[in-house]
Amino acid sequence: MFCGAPPPRLEPTQMVDAEIDALHGVFTSGVTRTREWRHQQLSGLASMIDTHKADFVAALNTDLGRSEGDAIIGDLALARKAVTVALGELPAMLRKKYTSSPAILAPAASYVVQEPLGIALIITPFNYPLNQVVTPLAEAFAAGCVAVVKPSELCAAVSALLAQLLPQFCAGALVRAGGGEMGARLLTRAWGAIFFAGSNAVGRSVALAAALTGAKLTLQLGGRNPVVIDDTCNMAQAARRIMFAKTLNCGATCVAPNHAYVTRDATDAFVAALKDAVREMYGETPMKSAAYSRVVDDGTAARLWNMLEEAHGGTIVLGGQVDVAGRNVAPTVVLNPSASSRLIATEVLGPVLSVVQVESVSDALALVQAQCDAHAPLAAYLFTTNNELVDEFTRRVRSASLVVNDVGCQLYNHALPFGGVGHSGVGAVNGSAQFASAFSHERAVMTRPGGGSARGGMLESALRFPPFTKNQLWLMWQTLPRVFQVPSTY
Repeated sequence: MFCGAPPPRLEPTQMVDAEIDALHGVFTSGVTRTREWRHQQLSGLASMIDTHKADFVAALNTDLGRSEGDAIIGDLALARKAVTVALGELPAMLRKKYTSSPAILAPAASYVVQEPLGIALIITPFNYPLNQVVTPLAEAFAAGCVAVVKPSELCAAVSALLAQLLPQFCAGALVRAGGGEMGARLLTRAWGAIFFAGSNAVGRSVALAAALTGAKLTLQLGGRNPVVIDDTCNMAQAARRIMFAKTLNCGATCVAPNHAYVTRDATDAFVAALKDAVREMYGETPMKSAAYSRVVDDGTAARLWNMLEEAHGGTIVLGGQVDVAGRNVAPTVVLNPSASSRLIATEVLGPVLSVVQVESVSDALALVQAQCDAHAPLAAYLFTTNNELVDEFTRRVRSASLVVNDVGCQLYNHALPFGGVGHSGVGAVNGSAQFASAFSHERAVMTRPGGGSARGGMLESALRFPPFTKNQLWLMWQTLPRVFQVPSTY
């Protein structure tokens, strides 16, 4: 029989705080710094995906009308690869990276260690609800962090599955589902690192919260990703790759092409190739194809319908059908909408591609450069066989990533960093050179031997400690700017 006063009843917000505090205690215990703990968390993530692949496919279909092919290509395969990469990077994460030391301080050992930043907050969008959670979470675990994950409230089935499974497979993560109120609540806390993927508007609020608490910030935001079609390219290949990226996940992909520029002479051939590509992938009636996905909700379908119905000044040459209640939007191509229309001036985030005629590739390049100088997108794309044009495009166009003769494939190369620049974000995940930098700090360490003279070696004694003679000052000026580095020896 219970004796004494019952424990106090916690309000939901207090429960969240208590659970986060307990998770933070896991980090402060020091266990997360060990190789064993990090390996256990990553192995748990891998087991969760492998064991419950069918459950995630079903949940993605429920939330997004996602076909199994889109689920594997867009979420499951990328998430599983992210864990494999993190496991492979783990030894390097734990290794001291020795550098040279200035000769004046020899003998000395100088090195860099990647220090975990503590407890991380990961806020993710609806469009790739598994991969967008697992990729940063795997890097957080590899860095030795614990993490609180807030998935999108628009993907209730995937969020519920993550909330159920993650605690079973990983001791270092909590899932806190909910809408904007939950996100705002979480942002009032102090975090070691914050990873956010989503809209620019919310991203600004997240950036402010990070600045107030000193959290290291990674933002993956949106952008209007342009495509330039040069007459020399393989039109059929370009169209197929563009329409695959534009229709994957029904267009809800942050690196999907937003609009394409093509010369007047090549327009008919390019539009015909776009139609052929859609027909080959989804048949004569794409909206009935089992391989074709849906948008996330009827509000998104209505938004896309309104964009197509308003006075955009263009001509719908493919698709245009929208079933709002069924969340079904046909693959659509609009020819020559005005630059001020929402189809061009905003991120569409749907299966609607605008094709804009220009007189020359030089005109297209000028338009893209002006756009990207003002608001650098996540990606810029060029289709050409002209290497000089590739060089010029690379020099003049500012974007977080640049791909030649393909679209979206950069996401499948985990050796490349993925993140934004300027308007499209800050920081990155993936990338061998700076793996897990979003969740770690490169700590500089320098060790010198104790004992010996209080003034150190002869060179140090002559150049470091006052009082200084005129000869010492002359020697200091002649020597210190030119002092050479020597290998770490101590």
